[in-house]
Amino acid sequence: MRDDFDLLWRADIDIPGYYGEAIQLTGVGRTAMVAEWNGDIDEPYTPIINSKVTLQFYNEGNVDIVELQNLQDMESRVHVYRDNVLWWTGYVISDGIQRKFRATPYPVQLVATDGLALLKDIPFALPNNWPMPAGVSNRCPINFLRYILYGSNHLNQPLPLRWASLVESVEYEDDLLFGTTQWGALGEAWNNPNGVSEGLDSSRSCMYILENMVKSVGARFFQFGGKWHLQRINDIAGGVYNWKELTTDTGTAPTLTTGTEDLVAGLNSVYYPFISENHITTVKPALTDVVVTYESYQKENILPNGGFDMVDTYYQIPFYWGFSDDPESAVTFEAYDSLRPDGVGHSVKLAYPVTGTAENRAIFTLLGGLPIDANILFKRITWGFTFFPLNGFPYLSPDDPEDPESGKIVWDNNPLRVRMLYKAKDKMGNEVELVLNRWGFWQVHEPAEGWLKVTHSYPAGSPPRSLLTFTGRPLVGDVISIKSYYTTVERKQYTETVEPAEYNNISAVVAKVANMLIADFPSLTYDSTSITIPHTAEVNAFVTSTTTGGSNVLPGGWIDITIDSLKIGDIASVVFQGKGGNNEILMPDPGLLDGNQSEDTGVLQIEFALLEGQKYVLDDVFIRVEDNNDAYQSLNTSASKRSNRQNVDLGISTSFNGFFLSNYMTSYNKSNVEFRVTDGKYPANSPGAIGSLTGLLANAMMRFRYKPSQIFNGSIYTNNRDWKFHHMYLIQGLGNSLFMPISSKYNIETGVIDVVLIESRDDDAPLDEYHYASNDVILD
Repeated sequence: MRDDFDLLWRADIDIPGYYGEAIQLTGVGRTAMVAEWNGDIDEPYTPIINSKVTLQFYNEGNVDIVELQNLQDMESRVHVYRDNVLWWTGYVISDGIQRKFRATPYPVQLVATDGLALLKDIPFALPNNWPMPAGVSNRCPINFLRYILYGSNHLNQPLPLRWASLVESVEYEDDLLFGTTQWGALGEAWNNPNGVSEGLDSSRSCMYILENMVKSVGARFFQFGGKWHLQRINDIAGGVYNWKELTTDTGTAPTLTTGTEDLVAGLNSVYYPFISENHITTVKPALTDVVVTYESYQKENILPNGGFDMVDTYYQIPFYWGFSDDPESAVTFEAYDSLRPDGVGHSVKLAYPVTGTAENRAIFTLLGGLPIDANILFKRITWGFTFFPLNGFPYLSPDDPEDPESGKIVWDNNPLRVRMLYKAKDKMGNEVELVLNRWGFWQVHEPAEGWLKVTHSYPAGSPPRSLLTFTGRPLVGDVISIKSYYTTVERKQYTETVEPAEYNNISAVVAKVANMLIADFPSLTYDSTSITIPHTAEVNAFVTSTTTGGSNVLPGGWIDITIDSLKIGDIASVVFQGKGGNNEILMPDPGLLDGNQSEDTGVLQIEFALLEGQKYVLDDVFIRVEDNNDAYQSLNTSASKRSNRQNVDLGISTSFNGFFLSNYMTSYNKSNVEFRVTDGKYPANSPGAIGSLTGLLANAMMRFRYKPSQIFNGSIYTNNRDWKFHHMYLIQGLGNSLFMPISSKYNIETGVIDVVLIESRDDDAPLDEYHYASNDVILD
């Protein structure tokens, strides 16, 4: 077919199983070929813009209509060529094809879709990590788009992929979509938590992944000109399209090309003329704020591989866990039979052979710790584990082997020790490492030199005197008790408490205690670590004691676990319960986690001590939190009212929390440094210029919509020009604003295009950003 400008267009319909010469079809009138791009005319940030081509031709007895009607989805393809260059491709939709019971010829209408809408019914399956160019992860987001578009069990439409996005990783200073950052780091991101119960494939649909990846950067996705296009809306608002493009290679790394294209086209009498006198404009009201909620995917147990079911098949050890401290390289760990009643999965067996060195211990842990935002999202946790002792635990051996006490483990020397650590801020605002104590509260994790002690001795020499010696590390709240005696008769008790000003300052504590005693012993002397008190006629002895927060844990910050009546070979389920009876642990506030804190702040660690000679098995080590998600509000500070909010849900994003399986992140223990992104457009101190991808989207949408936006609707004429769906239009009579197409319908033969366009912008708007928890109700 030739259009009105004598340009050759051709549509090929590939019928499966057909062999022979091509059948030539005759188009119907002036509607032989019409292409449409159907975006949401009320929402510019619609991530997927489906396209279709409608062909109308005469059946002159040379087409088997029944064969067309019986086609399955994605069985027959349509290829549209412009001047012998592929312009569009898709699949025949058999629904709606009519066969008329009358003599030929008669008109037939055939519709082909680009296939994107079909992806909602196709479960995602990861191929064998198609290679990427050097320096780019083969699990980068762009490669997942290629898996969906090119995979033979997915869309199976291999066209070059071109994208325009300025979103970069702050940590790696490279393209978020095409760089170091990965998706699906734990191999569980595409799991559908509801799929199995519904009798479906357990994977997310391809549409879920495509739509949320495109939406996450504030982009739109469509097919045009023989390519797939991903365009971040704010990055093309000015009309300049800085793009990257990959070839369709999958067996080897695809070739990357880059370029810049000016997409500005005039909608005027010279460039694209108005036609049909049907042009109208309306106004889409400005937004006062945008709230984007990241509806993350997480398991009930937030510890990665806390059930030890994911096992390295070569080494037979569980992923993500190991020893952070192995004093003699003597310890081992390996996959073991599950301790669950149903026997599903694995557990892990730990062993430390006897080496002859007393008091040795190794530390088994989730490697790297787990970032948890306890500042905004997760204020409470519960935790526990399943335990199976095999060897190295003292137990009762009464003379009578039938005694029911026989074999019970003796817990006096704390043979089972667990430690939980979290770096947060103390009351003075200082970053400190905290350790959970046996009461279910957090206290400062003290170093090996121990806690504050006060000892009494009698130095040699004359006159008789007492020496009070202070050692260790004073903690806020430590209580020092000193009793004076004459022989065995108590005379008086003195008590002092360590205040914040004396924290970790032993000389200040000594001076404070000396000032307390000096009224009764005016001749005492003291230095930075001791007090010397000459005896009097009434006092010739002292007894000292200290009560400290350190008494709530074992040295090193370990919690002693006691399981009553447990014997060697028994299996016990342990749910931590503080001595006060509550198993819900309040998390300490780490302060604002915006990337300006130290790298290990907000990171939770859970550790098990393995003592020399011990052998035991762990299973289902769990930490559970409340259901909550990141919500970011971008607010127009100059708006006179608060009545036009837009709420957006996002399924894939970045977050501080390492247990959000749907995160863009290379590993669970990197989310706290990899969650920050930027589009590099505004100063780093501008609200939302650097931060979570969720917040970046909220701010990008507000920069586009903080003012009212004109919408143009009408027909234009190609005027023998190479029209593109993604032109940005400068419309005569509507000022200097550029307009972005939302929807288009192109009659290829006549060159008439019906368009819906929206005024676009990406201004440095006066915005404020707020970060909330999704189950908070404080947004107003």
